[in-house]
Amino acid sequence: MKLKILAVVFVVGTLLTFSTGCDICDIFNCPGPQPEPKPEPGKVLFFDDFEDGADPAWSAASGTWIVERQRFTVREERSSGWLNVYVKTADSQSWEDYAVEVDIYDATKTHWGAIIVRAQDDLNKVVFQWRSNWDDIVWHVYVDGKESEVRAIASPGLTDRARVRIEAVGNTYTAYVRQGEQGELIKRLSFTDDTFTRGMPGLALYLYERGKAVFDNFKVMSLGQ
Repeated sequence: MKLKILAVVFVVGTLLTFSTGCDICDIFNCPGPQPEPKPEPGKVLFFDDFEDGADPAWSAASGTWIVERQRFTVREERSSGWLNVYVKTADSQSWEDYAVEVDIYDATKTHWGAIIVRAQDDLNKVVFQWRSNWDDIVWHVYVDGKESEVRAIASPGLTDRARVRIEAVGNTYTAYVRQGEQGELIKRLSFTDDTFTRGMPGLALYLYERGKAVFDNFKVMSLGQ
Protein backbone atom coordinates (compact mmCIF):
# COMPACT_ATOMS: atom_id res chain seq x y z
CA MET A 1 0.00 0.00 0.00
CA LYS A 2 2.84 2.40 0.86
CA LEU A 3 4.45 1.75 -2.50
CA LYS A 4 1.15 2.48 -4.30
CA ILE A 5 0.77 5.82 -2.45
CA LEU A 6 4.34 6.82 -3.32
CA ALA A 7 3.73 5.92 -6.95
CA VAL A 8 0.57 8.08 -7.05
CA VAL A 9 2.44 11.00 -5.47
CA PHE A 10 5.25 10.60 -8.00
CA VAL A 11 2.84 10.52 -10.96
CA VAL A 12 0.85 13.53 -9.69
CA GLY A 13 4.06 15.43 -8.99
CA THR A 14 5.35 14.68 -12.47
CA LEU A 15 2.10 15.84 -14.07
CA LEU A 16 2.09 19.04 -12.03
CA THR A 17 5.68 19.71 -12.98
CA PHE A 18 4.99 19.25 -16.68
CA SER A 19 1.73 21.25 -16.64
CA THR A 20 2.97 24.17 -14.54
CA GLY A 21 6.69 24.23 -15.15
CA CYS A 22 7.29 24.25 -11.34
CA ASP A 23 8.73 21.70 -8.95
CA ILE A 24 6.08 20.07 -6.79
CA CYS A 25 7.67 21.61 -3.70
CA ASP A 26 7.02 25.05 -5.19
CA ILE A 27 3.59 24.34 -6.63
CA PHE A 28 1.80 26.77 -4.36
CA ASN A 29 4.33 29.54 -5.05
CA CYS A 30 4.43 29.46 -8.83
CA PRO A 31 4.97 32.93 -10.30
CA GLY A 32 2.31 34.33 -12.60
CA PRO A 33 2.99 35.78 -16.06
CA GLN A 34 5.79 38.29 -15.92
CA PRO A 35 5.26 41.80 -17.41
CA GLU A 36 7.19 42.78 -20.50
CA PRO A 37 10.20 44.97 -19.67
CA LYS A 38 9.66 48.62 -20.56
CA PRO A 39 12.09 50.35 -22.95
CA GLU A 40 14.73 52.52 -21.34
CA PRO A 41 13.99 56.27 -21.30
CA GLY A 42 15.53 57.97 -24.31
CA LYS A 43 15.71 54.76 -26.36
CA VAL A 44 14.81 55.27 -30.01
CA LEU A 45 11.92 52.92 -30.72
CA PHE A 46 11.59 53.80 -34.40
CA PHE A 47 13.19 56.17 -36.91
CA ASP A 48 12.67 56.79 -40.61
CA ASP A 49 14.39 59.47 -42.70
CA PHE A 50 12.83 58.12 -45.94
CA GLU A 51 16.17 58.30 -47.76
CA ASP A 52 15.76 54.74 -49.01
CA GLY A 53 11.99 54.72 -49.26
CA ALA A 54 9.54 54.09 -46.43
CA ASP A 55 10.30 51.61 -43.66
CA PRO A 56 8.20 48.44 -44.12
CA ALA A 57 6.72 49.00 -40.64
CA TRP A 58 4.51 51.76 -42.08
CA SER A 59 0.99 50.39 -42.56
CA ALA A 60 -1.60 52.49 -44.38
CA ALA A 61 -5.20 52.29 -43.17
CA SER A 62 -6.36 54.63 -45.93
CA GLY A 63 -4.78 56.44 -48.83
CA THR A 64 -1.66 55.52 -50.77
CA TRP A 65 1.40 56.61 -48.80
CA ILE A 66 4.57 57.08 -50.80
CA VAL A 67 8.02 58.65 -50.64
CA GLU A 68 8.58 61.61 -52.95
CA ARG A 69 11.99 63.28 -53.01
CA GLN A 70 12.90 61.50 -49.79
CA ARG A 71 9.84 62.77 -47.93
CA PHE A 72 6.68 60.94 -46.87
CA THR A 73 3.23 61.87 -48.16
CA VAL A 74 0.22 60.53 -50.05
CA ARG A 75 -0.20 59.97 -53.76
CA GLU A 76 -3.72 61.42 -53.72
CA GLU A 77 -4.16 65.06 -54.75
CA ARG A 78 -7.59 65.41 -53.13
CA SER A 79 -9.46 63.62 -50.34
CA SER A 80 -12.85 63.97 -48.66
CA GLY A 81 -11.67 62.23 -45.49
CA TRP A 82 -8.64 61.35 -43.43
CA LEU A 83 -5.80 59.34 -44.97
CA ASN A 84 -4.10 57.49 -42.10
CA VAL A 85 -0.87 55.52 -41.75
CA TYR A 86 0.58 53.79 -38.67
CA VAL A 87 3.89 52.39 -37.41
CA LYS A 88 3.20 48.68 -36.93
CA THR A 89 6.25 46.93 -35.52
CA ALA A 90 6.20 43.72 -33.51
CA ASP A 91 5.67 45.71 -30.31
CA SER A 92 4.42 49.20 -31.27
CA GLN A 93 0.91 48.49 -30.00
CA SER A 94 2.40 48.02 -26.52
CA TRP A 95 4.34 51.33 -26.46
CA GLU A 96 3.19 53.38 -23.49
CA ASP A 97 5.04 56.60 -22.65
CA TYR A 98 6.84 57.98 -25.69
CA ALA A 99 7.56 61.03 -27.80
CA VAL A 100 7.07 61.47 -31.53
CA GLU A 101 9.12 64.06 -33.45
CA VAL A 102 8.69 64.87 -37.12
CA ASP A 103 9.55 67.57 -39.63
CA ILE A 104 6.58 68.92 -41.59
CA TYR A 105 6.85 70.78 -44.89
CA ASP A 106 4.09 72.63 -46.76
CA ALA A 107 1.87 72.35 -43.68
CA THR A 108 -0.38 75.24 -44.72
CA LYS A 109 -0.96 73.81 -48.18
CA THR A 110 -3.03 70.94 -46.85
CA HIS A 111 -6.50 71.31 -45.35
CA TRP A 112 -5.76 69.40 -42.12
CA GLY A 113 -2.90 67.24 -40.95
CA ALA A 114 -2.27 65.15 -37.85
CA ILE A 115 0.16 63.22 -35.68
CA ILE A 116 -1.37 60.18 -34.04
CA VAL A 117 -0.34 58.57 -30.73
CA ARG A 118 -1.51 55.57 -28.74
CA ALA A 119 -3.64 54.16 -31.53
CA GLN A 120 -5.29 50.86 -30.71
CA ASP A 121 -6.41 50.65 -34.32
CA ASP A 122 -7.72 53.08 -36.94
CA LEU A 123 -10.84 53.85 -34.88
CA ASN A 124 -9.36 54.36 -31.41
CA LYS A 125 -6.53 56.86 -30.90
CA VAL A 126 -5.36 60.26 -29.69
CA VAL A 127 -4.75 62.89 -32.38
CA PHE A 128 -2.84 66.16 -32.50
CA GLN A 129 -4.22 68.07 -35.47
CA TRP A 130 -3.35 71.26 -37.30
CA ARG A 131 -6.10 72.98 -39.27
CA SER A 132 -4.80 75.30 -41.95
CA ASN A 133 -8.23 76.67 -42.86
CA TRP A 134 -8.67 77.96 -39.27
CA ASP A 135 -4.98 78.54 -38.51
CA ASP A 136 -5.03 76.60 -35.24
CA ILE A 137 -3.91 73.37 -33.55
CA VAL A 138 -6.17 71.05 -31.57
CA TRP A 139 -6.31 67.76 -29.66
CA HIS A 140 -8.96 65.09 -30.27
CA VAL A 141 -9.64 61.61 -28.91
CA TYR A 142 -11.30 59.01 -31.14
CA VAL A 143 -13.29 56.13 -29.65
CA ASP A 144 -14.91 53.61 -32.00
CA GLY A 145 -14.35 56.05 -34.85
CA LYS A 146 -16.19 58.91 -33.16
CA GLU A 147 -14.28 62.14 -32.81
CA SER A 148 -14.46 63.85 -29.42
CA GLU A 149 -15.13 67.51 -29.00
CA VAL A 150 -11.98 69.61 -29.18
CA ARG A 151 -10.03 68.79 -26.01
CA ALA A 152 -7.58 71.70 -26.33
CA ILE A 153 -7.03 74.44 -28.90
CA ALA A 154 -4.45 77.15 -29.63
CA SER A 155 -3.69 79.68 -32.35
CA PRO A 156 -1.85 80.28 -34.57
CA GLY A 157 -1.42 76.95 -36.30
CA LEU A 158 1.66 75.71 -38.14
CA THR A 159 3.75 77.61 -40.65
CA ASP A 160 4.78 75.95 -43.91
CA ARG A 161 7.94 74.56 -42.29
CA ALA A 162 7.66 73.19 -38.76
CA ARG A 163 9.03 70.55 -36.43
CA VAL A 164 6.56 69.05 -33.97
CA ARG A 165 7.18 66.93 -30.89
CA ILE A 166 4.30 65.09 -29.24
CA GLU A 167 4.74 63.61 -25.78
CA ALA A 168 2.39 61.01 -24.30
CA VAL A 169 3.25 60.38 -20.64
CA GLY A 170 0.74 58.83 -18.28
CA ASN A 171 -2.54 60.60 -18.97
CA THR A 172 -0.90 63.82 -20.21
CA TYR A 173 -0.43 64.76 -23.86
CA THR A 174 1.74 67.72 -24.84
CA ALA A 175 2.61 69.30 -28.18
CA TYR A 176 5.81 71.26 -28.77
CA VAL A 177 6.32 73.22 -31.99
CA ARG A 178 9.24 74.88 -33.72
CA GLN A 179 8.21 77.16 -36.54
CA GLY A 180 10.78 77.44 -39.34
CA GLU A 181 14.22 75.90 -39.76
CA GLN A 182 15.88 77.27 -36.62
CA GLY A 183 15.07 77.75 -32.95
CA GLU A 184 13.83 75.74 -30.01
CA LEU A 185 10.76 73.61 -29.64
CA ILE A 186 8.16 75.58 -27.68
CA LYS A 187 5.36 74.06 -25.62
CA ARG A 188 2.08 74.93 -27.31
CA LEU A 189 -0.78 72.70 -26.23
CA SER A 190 -1.44 70.13 -23.49
CA PHE A 191 -4.40 68.18 -22.08
CA THR A 192 -5.12 65.10 -19.97
CA ASP A 193 -7.16 62.02 -20.83
CA ASP A 194 -7.37 58.50 -19.38
CA THR A 195 -8.84 56.68 -22.38
CA PHE A 196 -5.69 55.01 -23.73
CA THR A 197 -2.46 54.05 -21.99
CA ARG A 198 -0.57 52.55 -24.92
CA GLY A 199 -0.70 52.16 -28.68
CA MET A 200 0.88 52.90 -32.05
CA PRO A 201 2.01 56.25 -33.45
CA GLY A 202 1.05 57.43 -36.91
CA LEU A 203 0.40 60.27 -39.34
CA ALA A 204 -2.64 61.56 -41.20
CA LEU A 205 -3.64 64.04 -43.91
CA TYR A 206 -7.04 65.43 -44.89
CA LEU A 207 -6.47 67.12 -48.22
CA TYR A 208 -9.99 68.21 -49.15
CA GLU A 209 -9.44 70.48 -52.18
CA ARG A 210 -6.05 71.81 -51.14
CA GLY A 211 -2.51 70.54 -51.58
CA LYS A 212 -0.63 68.08 -49.40
CA ALA A 213 1.95 68.38 -46.66
CA VAL A 214 5.01 66.11 -46.54
CA PHE A 215 6.86 64.58 -43.59
CA ASP A 216 10.50 63.83 -42.86
CA ASN A 217 12.71 62.49 -40.05
CA PHE A 218 9.99 60.68 -38.14
CA LYS A 219 11.31 59.50 -34.76
CA VAL A 220 9.75 57.75 -31.77
CA MET A 221 11.60 57.77 -28.41
CA SER A 222 10.74 56.05 -25.15
CA LEU A 223 9.87 58.23 -22.18
CA GLY A 224 9.19 55.31 -19.85
CA GLN A 225 10.21 55.53 -16.21
